[in-house]
Amino acid sequence: MITTRMQLFTIAAVLIFFFAIINLIKNRRLLLKYSLLWLFSGLAMLVLAVFPGLLDRFARLLGIYSSVNALFAVLIFCGLVVMISFTVIISRDNQQIVRLAQKTALLEKRIQELEKQAGTLPEDKNTAGNGGEK
Repeated sequence: MITTRMQLFTIAAVLIFFFAIINLIKNRRLLLKYSLLWLFSGLAMLVLAVFPGLLDRFARLLGIYSSVNALFAVLIFCGLVVMISFTVIISRDNQQIVRLAQKTALLEKRIQELEKQAGTLPEDKNTAGNGGEK
């Protein structure tokens, strides 16, 4: 059983968690679309902290002997969901970076070809971007 002291401590910890996530969003260190998963996880933690009997019912429903084991199972599942979500985001961003690098290389090659055709190829590549001035 969860004591009142433990329940209050858990609620306080979840509120601190919410404050930290909202502070990261406010300071633009975390985008809102990526923070939604964390906010929903925090909401689930808050519900379990306010209504600790739900965890006992959930454990019995799944046939888990101890509610603590059910809590660990839920936390492991949530961790896996977060990892899969971020893996998808990283994979998508990586593909976009590769495409942008390829497009940039093609555009640089095209610019060099056009400069050769026009006879205006700069002597130093470092001066090409600033109008020929050092």
